Amino acid sequence: MAEASISVDQDQFSCPVCLDLLKDPVTIHCGHSFCKVCINDCWDQEEKSGVYRCPQCRDTFTPRPVLRRNNMLAEVVEKLKKTEVQAASPAHCYAGPGDVECDFCTGRKHKAVKSCLMCLASFCETHLKPHYEVPSWKKHKLVEASGNLQEKICSEHDKVLEVYCRTDQSFICYLCMTDEHKSHDTVSVKAYRTEKQSELKEEQMKSQQRIQEKQKKVQELKQTVNTIKLRAQTAVEDSERIFTEMISSMEKRRSEVTELIRAQEKAELSRAERLLEQLEQEIADLQRRVTELEQLSHTHDHLHFLQEIKVLVSGRRSPEIIRPGFQSDLRQDSRSITVNQHLSFDGVRESLSALKKRIEEFCQEEFIRIPEHAAAVHIILPPEPKSRQDFLQYFCDLTLDPNTVNYNLILSERNRAVTYSERKQQYSDHPERFDTYRQVLSKESVCGRCYWEVEWSGAVYISVSYKDISRKGQGNECWFGRNDQSWSLCCSSSSSLCFYHNNIKTDLGVPPPSRIGVYVDHSAGTLSFYSVSDTMNLLHRVHTTFTQPLYAGFWLGSLGSTVRLRDPEYNDGLNLKEEMVKRGVFIISPSLCSSSKTTSSYTQRTRKFISKETKLRVQCTVSLSLSLSLSLSSRYLSVCEFRKMAEASISVDQLSVDQFSCPVCLDLLKDPVAVHCGHSFCKVCINDCWDQEDESGVYRCPQCSDTFTPRPVLRRNNMLAEVVEKLKKTEVQAASPAHCYAGPGDVECDFCTRRKNKAVKSCLMCLASFCETHLKPHYEVPSWKKHKLVEASGNLQEKICSEHEEVLNIYCRTDQSFICYLCMMEKHKSHDTISVKAYRTEKQSELKEEQMKSQQRIQEKQKKVQELKQTVNTIKLSAQTAVEDSERIFTEMISSMEKRRSEVTELIRAQEKAELSRAERLLEQLEQEIADLQRRVTELEQLSHTHDHLHFLQEIKVLVSGRRSTEIIRPGFQSDLREDSRSITVNQHLSFDGVRKSLSALKKRLEEFCQEEFIRIPEHAAAVQIILEPKSREYRLQYFCDLTLDPNTVNYYLILSEKNRAVTRSERKQQYSDHPERFDSYTQVLSKESVCGRCYWEVEWSGVRSVSISVSYKDIRRKGRGKERWFGCNDQSWSLWCSSSSSLSFCHDNIETGLGVPPPSRIGVYVDHSAGTLSFYSVSDMMKLLHRVHTTFTQPLYAGFWLDSLGSTVRLCDPK
Repeated sequence: MAEASISVDQDQFSCPVCLDLLKDPVTIHCGHSFCKVCINDCWDQEEKSGVYRCPQCRDTFTPRPVLRRNNMLAEVVEKLKKTEVQAASPAHCYAGPGDVECDFCTGRKHKAVKSCLMCLASFCETHLKPHYEVPSWKKHKLVEASGNLQEKICSEHDKVLEVYCRTDQSFICYLCMTDEHKSHDTVSVKAYRTEKQSELKEEQMKSQQRIQEKQKKVQELKQTVNTIKLRAQTAVEDSERIFTEMISSMEKRRSEVTELIRAQEKAELSRAERLLEQLEQEIADLQRRVTELEQLSHTHDHLHFLQEIKVLVSGRRSPEIIRPGFQSDLRQDSRSITVNQHLSFDGVRESLSALKKRIEEFCQEEFIRIPEHAAAVHIILPPEPKSRQDFLQYFCDLTLDPNTVNYNLILSERNRAVTYSERKQQYSDHPERFDTYRQVLSKESVCGRCYWEVEWSGAVYISVSYKDISRKGQGNECWFGRNDQSWSLCCSSSSSLCFYHNNIKTDLGVPPPSRIGVYVDHSAGTLSFYSVSDTMNLLHRVHTTFTQPLYAGFWLGSLGSTVRLRDPEYNDGLNLKEEMVKRGVFIISPSLCSSSKTTSSYTQRTRKFISKETKLRVQCTVSLSLSLSLSLSSRYLSVCEFRKMAEASISVDQLSVDQFSCPVCLDLLKDPVAVHCGHSFCKVCINDCWDQEDESGVYRCPQCSDTFTPRPVLRRNNMLAEVVEKLKKTEVQAASPAHCYAGPGDVECDFCTRRKNKAVKSCLMCLASFCETHLKPHYEVPSWKKHKLVEASGNLQEKICSEHEEVLNIYCRTDQSFICYLCMMEKHKSHDTISVKAYRTEKQSELKEEQMKSQQRIQEKQKKVQELKQTVNTIKLSAQTAVEDSERIFTEMISSMEKRRSEVTELIRAQEKAELSRAERLLEQLEQEIADLQRRVTELEQLSHTHDHLHFLQEIKVLVSGRRSTEIIRPGFQSDLREDSRSITVNQHLSFDGVRKSLSALKKRLEEFCQEEFIRIPEHAAAVQIILEPKSREYRLQYFCDLTLDPNTVNYYLILSEKNRAVTRSERKQQYSDHPERFDSYTQVLSKESVCGRCYWEVEWSGVRSVSISVSYKDIRRKGRGKERWFGCNDQSWSLWCSSSSSLSFCHDNIETGLGVPPPSRIGVYVDHSAGTLSFYSVSDMMKLLHRVHTTFTQPLYAGFWLDSLGSTVRLCDPK
């Protein structure tokens, strides 16, 4: 009922793309339906964008939807087609092209339904009726309508062909049997048809079987199409994920490097600022001291002079005593500070450049393989080669690698032959060389399908191997065939062939041929050995999964044994014939593309044999390495221009003494001179600077560092001199009257009432001090004119003898004290005495000397201030340059990675598209062949029911002979399908795993490279220090820590001694308590005291094997075994490993770094916890650095030791 009620129009079931009735209908997510071919064509054009649209409503889908047949729509469309046929016009009764016409119709001919062998005519339904109604016609022989009735009549006798002559294999009439075919083996066509009926049944069964085979292949192809789409999508996602992780890792490393540079810059600038503050304070103190000495030299008060000079010269007021508040790293005489003049982060940049180069080189190597892995994904597996010509399509032109050849092997014939020699050859000690086994590997790798031929004599192994096979020593891991890295065919003139892999021998039981062909199908995982001839004889075949590229290899067992890689002997050594090139696809092994020289020679040898019909496609992947460039000059120029612009913007109103101060001495210019760059200095100051640069012959401006050659002639700048002179006068004139009043530290006038004026003189007679006003009587009153006036002094009582109340005007050398003349006659009688005036004359020279020393020290410190300021600018510029270089290098590496990511995705999608296109063509061919076979089965079925025996026999002969074979390839199919589809093998193991493994290997190596380089980068950054560190042991000893070992941590096989400052490894287990902090498996011990701030200690060690001198966090695990408990093998500890039999090495987080120096018996350990540095030294007067680590310590540290062998001892030393 439901079916009966449906009223549909054909347009409702037409495809919106081709506007025809739906063929193989599919419905997409938005609900619209299309022919499968039509929607696939539309979406193929949108492959690049990755966004797929509905052609009807423009809805978008990502990823590409999987298309499945809409069975209901397919049934409806099929019914529509049948309905159309049933509803067709009666016009179908008329004869059309190819139909048999009715011979009796007039006008437009109807289609004949029967032919009469008696009438020799064909009849339509209407004109056939007399044959069923007229009695005499009922006996006529009616057959299926046939247009060639004459073929059913004997041409000689005009009789029906009713007999078959087996002798002549032809149809005859009964009269022919009496003439030409007399005594022949004959049979009636009816009887012969009975015989042939079984042949028809057999042909039907064969056709049905072939239909089933092809339908099975169609199903396999459809499943494989889905598989390759899924695998390609997975491969793209894996590729995206791996590249994203690599780029993320790069970005993280970029941030770390920037932070490292900025942290070092900040630390050094902070240190420099503190030092500048200290130096500037010391300069101010020294300048004040010079002023005091200058003032003292002009005083008329001899006693005051002698008292002050004693204080000043003795150093009790030394300005270089460190003031409170300065940090410990500055608590030293600033004269011992050495400013580093060669600051640069070049080490960081060089490490990053080296990292970039290594990554690009490895990317280049790995990306050569990726196209091979992608290209190995084939839906249709090519047929296995059979003849030698088939194998020669895949011929590889290999050469032997001189870097791998053993010392007793000699290469010849351009490295294509090798011979076992008794004499050892003088080859270099290369890491890839086999040093024990007489073996050699090929230079070129083997991927995809490769074939080569070998001639041998003596006793040899013909092998293939991974590149990772061990090269040094004589274990099975180095010998071809005796491990899981290699496969070997063992050939000997004295025994039969055998095969080795993973040290398992397989006897083959056949004599070895002198010429052997080796064939590898890497993606299929097959390795085959053949005896070379026109028809290749298989000797042995291996089926496995190859996980790496393979290399040809040879082992030579006896003296004089030889192996030779042969060229094929066709066309002057070419590896294929011209007809082979025309017929097939010319293949160059991708492995040969790695060597330009090999590819060149290979191409020259093949160029003349490539015919016009051959298409040669060479796919190359080229990676351009990015060059590094530094443009510092423009940066320097912009800084100078900025400085000049800033200087030019100063207005006249802002002039002050500071603007006319010398940049060297920081004082007001004295005898000013201007140098060529425009900066001005005191003549003495600039001459002093340039005197130090006489040796180099290059003279710099101390302010802008411009250079001059030769030394400029200095001339006085008159204008500046006048301005400076005016400034001095202006300062004096502009002084406020307030300076007349006494301030803190001034001597007050004893006679002033209210606010006290500053005293200018003191009187030793009056024992009082006077200002300018109250001093006048001493110059005007005659009796006061004889009073002894001295510089204003607040301690006048000190100038009077406490015993006699007389002026102290005599100096006693014996008691080194000032006395009066009365003391000289009593207690100091017969002492060595001198008047203070005479003694002052003696001391005047000492004052001059002290003045000169102070001036010299001021100049030294001012020079250091300038150096520090210049170095501060240098480190800022250097850090900025390093950060920019780091950013640029990482940006280039990330950009390169992003480009590679796109290339890999395009590669996978291109291979997917090519294989899907090939699969669609094959599906079309198979579906056409199935349709042809089904039509053939129908024809055979119809033929089996015909009553026309002659027609049956004539048709069965044609059908069975294959002249109408439905599997003849139709025009339009491409060359890769021009073969019997029965020979097509559908690949059931499609995978892009090779691409993923290559990318994973790339990621792993990239991480390893980064790890290796990033161990060095903190060292390079930390080496950028404004203040060079003192190298003496004395300097380290100021941070000495008195450590002891903790009995609660010591392992049961260690004995403590010397008040827990020494530890020895014992054979006997000690009876220690089971403490939670005790190391119960590893023979280790920690110190009792933690290490924070700056700490230094010294260790002596001895032992047959190893000890480790370590520092560790307290959180390190103590119980059981495992790397998280062993010093140096985790991220909780750092260890220097010392052994009497090998050089030093350092280990942290299970990464060992060889130091390449013998271990000293006494080692100093220095920790700066806040700076994150750990240093190991060989102890001597001038400490020799063994290794330094730069990190961030997050917890307090503890000294620790691990003792490996019995009797090993470690001792914490006291400084001697």
